[in-house]
Amino acid sequence: MSPIKKSAAIFFVLFSLLTTSIFAQNFSFKPEKPKSGETITVMFDAAGTELADIDKITVYVYSFASDLLSTQSIEMKKEEGRWTAEFTPDEKSLGVSVKFINSETVVNNKGAGYFIGICDETGNVLPGYKAGIANAVNNWGVYYLDLDRDMEKAINLFEEDFAANPSIKNEFLGAYLPVVNRVRVQEKDSIITAALEEFAKTSNDDEKDLTLLLTGYGVVKNQEKGEVYKAKLEEKYPQCDFLANIKVGEIYNEKDLTKKEELLKTFVETFPTSKMLSTAFTLYINALRSAGEFNKAKDFITVHKNEIQPYTFYSLADKMFDAENLDFAAIKVITELGVEKSKKELENPTEEQPNYQSKSDWEKDRKYLLGLNLYAFGKALFKEGAKDEAKDVLEDAVEYTANEEADVNELYAQTLLETGNADEAITILSSVIKDGKGNDTIKELLKKSYVQEKGSDKGLDTYLNELDQAAKEKITAALKKQMKNDPAPEFTLTDTEGKTVSLADYKGKIVILDFWATWCGPCKSSFPGMQKAINKYADDDNVKFLFVNTWERVDNKLKNAQDFITENKYTFRVLMDETNEVITKYKVSGIPTKFIIGKDGNIKFIAVGFSGNADQMVDEISTMIAMLQ
Repeated sequence: MSPIKKSAAIFFVLFSLLTTSIFAQNFSFKPEKPKSGETITVMFDAAGTELADIDKITVYVYSFASDLLSTQSIEMKKEEGRWTAEFTPDEKSLGVSVKFINSETVVNNKGAGYFIGICDETGNVLPGYKAGIANAVNNWGVYYLDLDRDMEKAINLFEEDFAANPSIKNEFLGAYLPVVNRVRVQEKDSIITAALEEFAKTSNDDEKDLTLLLTGYGVVKNQEKGEVYKAKLEEKYPQCDFLANIKVGEIYNEKDLTKKEELLKTFVETFPTSKMLSTAFTLYINALRSAGEFNKAKDFITVHKNEIQPYTFYSLADKMFDAENLDFAAIKVITELGVEKSKKELENPTEEQPNYQSKSDWEKDRKYLLGLNLYAFGKALFKEGAKDEAKDVLEDAVEYTANEEADVNELYAQTLLETGNADEAITILSSVIKDGKGNDTIKELLKKSYVQEKGSDKGLDTYLNELDQAAKEKITAALKKQMKNDPAPEFTLTDTEGKTVSLADYKGKIVILDFWATWCGPCKSSFPGMQKAINKYADDDNVKFLFVNTWERVDNKLKNAQDFITENKYTFRVLMDETNEVITKYKVSGIPTKFIIGKDGNIKFIAVGFSGNADQMVDEISTMIAMLQ
């Protein structure tokens, strides 16, 4: 489920910007005016928040300057009713922002963020601190801090900091111009052009400056100026990331497989050491995968195994399992290479830690990728009949995926059952169901395991009911902590049949509002489950589902949506947000995102993304609806 979103704490924001000594209800810190290199202690009183009565809280610390620098995660200690943690910000930071987390529940000042400024010797926040916040509330903080995007706030903070500290403007120009482009609609071209001309006067014509000028003139559609700076970039930095990114885009957009292969060959020759090489390889392998050219993909991935990302091995093997004629030899080659590469990345990563991940989360992600590749390898062994060997491999897969992947748990339990370990199968399946992650297949496996272990189905129904009840109680408890009561923005759109639909039409009803696009993989993966949910409430006139098609990248958006729904035989009522106005009103930062709106017209829950477990999603939606009826 999504973190709690916005109900701005204006007093906190203004006060903290002026003094950095903030005491916003539940949050405070010391020293009140921290200097660079000093250890900061944060104090958090969870009472009255969604984290009340929680026995474990982690604070995430994001150090920033003109952009996000690094992320730390620290387990907090509870002392005298308050949670505390100590950290030292990145030495280059102008400020930090924190959020408090337990599982999927986040407290971040109701979407406004908790910010701490780094001060100079006189106790004033460093120049660029406010501009750094501006970039956070419009850019990286929306995705990693769960902040509400606020462009008006961003542009005001940028311009206030620039006025007080003119020397910082060039450093923040790349973050400032996109905000100008969206907020200062009438005068954006003149403002951006003037800023670029002023910037060019002091530019060193280094890679960063030329890239900024090229992209900036692209925003105002000044092709002539853009070509000038592109030529300079190609002359001075022919292998730079910006130019490499353009060529990767060409590989991505090319539909013809032969031409895509030619573009890749040219890319390798032109950018032999580019950090985007693995991305280019992944695009080509994905194209081979989609075309069913599995042996060609296997040969390519074998030659370039050191440059291939761990997930690419898994996704290729996963697709091969769906082929009519399984090539176990090829699958085993790919999955063994995937396991080998994933283990190397876990033990000695070749890429730097991402600035948006803490060290522990980065390690968890690498373990997860190893778990997926172990699962694919174990699946190949299982289907080939080597079930004892598969059991050992899948046991490790469950461990590395932290028992969170339904498919992994399911296959491991099936392997346990078929190798005479029904008691162990019951243990893992029961745990999965109690955690609310069960599905119909997992329940069927549990039934078989129970009968094999107990010798009959006596007591089975009671046992299953107890597990289901435990799952329901867990889901309900989690949802209660995430429940909100914010007014849902009104809107009027046209559906795919040309009928006008307003949110006001559904006053007094529970509305599930699902934002999606046809290019969005997780959106499409969630739709079979959403169809199940629609079918479940087909006879309940108090529950309505609306699917808002948005952020599309095609010319005829209406036909695109109509064709998709028709081809897949979904019974969705689809509304067309062709200008992206409604998704902007709802401040959505990623899709799929679902808003569950109560009978009073207020948003009660927000669900972002899709876990891959359709049954779990339906159970969660059903629980939300039950809580609102």
